[in-house]
This record gives sequence, structure tokens and C-alpha cells, in this order.
Amino acid sequence: MPNNYYQILKLSEHTTLEEINQAYTFHLKKWQLLKEQQPPHLQERTNKLLAYLEQAYQVLSDPEQRAAYDKRLKQETVSPISSQMHSLIPPSTHSSTSSNKGFYISIIILLALIAIGIFYLIYQARVQLPINQPAN
Repeated sequence: MPNNYYQILKLSEHTTLEEINQAYTFHLKKWQLLKEQQPPHLQERTNKLLAYLEQAYQVLSDPEQRAAYDKRLKQETVSPISSQMHSLIPPSTHSSTSSNKGFYISIIILLALIAIGIFYLIYQARVQLPINQPAN
């Protein structure tokens, strides 16, 4: 969960102004699109998240504010907005990478078991066939 403005924009502290602009634009478009698809009762939460996104951009895009923020960030361990951000970001509606990994592993195991079963049936069929059948 984001603890500071850099984490809100998913950037490192050594990022450039151009990268800040790109990240802000990307996340702004993403959340605005999500907001349009959400039911009205969730849109308020997204509006608050967009406000935090805007606040992070305003501070990080201004060199003087960013320097002051970086200095304050080094002195603090947790930003005061982190607990508020945690309650605002909705749970993901898409499968996470780790659950996809589990799904693929299950499929591979299932396919391996099917292959073992097929090889067993082929082996049993060969064992039961007589090798040298006399011709009639």
C-alpha cells in the first residue's frame, strides 16, 4: 500500500520530472476510466483517490515542494495519508498474478496425471497382447 507520494504514483525517489508527468497521466486516465465503470456508491471513493493522486502530482512536479517533501520524508517513516489511502483503494476485480500461477500449476498437474494414465493404459495393452501369435 502506498506510504508516500512516490508510491501513489509508483515511482522511485530518484525519478525525473518527465517520468512524474508520465506516471501521473497514466494513473489519472486509469482511475478516471475505472470511475466511469463503477456504480455511484464507489465513485466517491475513487474521487478521493483521484484527489490524492492530484496532490501527489502537485508536490512532486514542483521542484521546491518536492525538495521540502523529500526532506520531510527522510525524517518521517510513514506519511499521514497512508492509512487513508489504504481505505480508499478498492480491491482488485482481476485475478492476481499469484492466483494465476496456482491455476496454471493445477492445470499442469492435471495434464501430467492424464498423460500418466494414458501411458499406463498403453503399457497394460502391450503387456496383455501375445508377442508371437501363431498364424491360423
